[in-house]
Amino acid sequence: MLGEMLSPAVWFPKSLEEAWGMRQRLGSHACFIAAGTLLQIEWEKGRVDPGHLINLEGIDEIKGVSREVMSGRSVVRIGALTTLGSLLSSSLVLQHSPLVTEAVRGIAAPAVRNRATIGGNVASGIGDAIPALLAADALVSTFDGSTRLTKPLWRWLQEKDNGQITSSEIVAQIELPESGTADYFYRKIGRREAFIPSVVTIAGCCMRKEDGTITHIRLAAGGGETPPQRLQFSERLLQGMSIQDAVLEDVYRNVLEEFQPVSDAFASTYYRKQIAANVIASELAKFA
Repeated sequence: MLGEMLSPAVWFPKSLEEAWGMRQRLGSHACFIAAGTLLQIEWEKGRVDPGHLINLEGIDEIKGVSREVMSGRSVVRIGALTTLGSLLSSSLVLQHSPLVTEAVRGIAAPAVRNRATIGGNVASGIGDAIPALLAADALVSTFDGSTRLTKPLWRWLQEKDNGQITSSEIVAQIELPESGTADYFYRKIGRREAFIPSVVTIAGCCMRKEDGTITHIRLAAGGGETPPQRLQFSERLLQGMSIQDAVLEDVYRNVLEEFQPVSDAFASTYYRKQIAANVIASELAKFA
């Protein structure tokens, strides 16, 4: 193969098409990279050791934040190469999806946020921004070599290959619908306040009528090595209801059953389940 004949190198495509072509030629010997923070984590875990790096930073079409109105609905589009730090200073993101702004503020240290990209956070499959994006009904746009494919983030996560960054798919863009006057929450629970992987990361978004009836609800949980999940059964339990103690007790029990975290040396599966259930019930109670 061509990849076996070439010496290890960093490649700098100027378009998605060129990046795709390089990946096809180099095969399993190459992976995509932007800021490199995700790749560093993968290296430290011994999961990936590519011979070639295809650096996407020169592709301008997947940078920046913009707003478009489609069929009367406002959508904020975030290029995958947009840094987490620049999202914090984006008035568009703050105005249309303050939940995402709050989530990004709690990720890593400022120096990391100024390098790390939203695309890398999503491509990892376990990024702490993902629960907030799921609660915000985000869409993800990817490039498959010929066309852009856009689908709900929660569905894309279900289909992706366990967070491997050597995939031939390129994350190109994140789309956020306008959240309006929704109530929201984001909680990142860790062994200390910052700079370590979370034990559990929780996000929620809720819209209600004047009488308190829930018209829209999204709940998501992840953390550590746990792929973030939308808690759709718990959402359905709350849809059309008002937030009362009896309902929250049902939600607590349902989250315990529905959330499927992984255990590690620091926290068991059941411990993570308990934290998620407690936090979600507590946060929803504030909306009562």
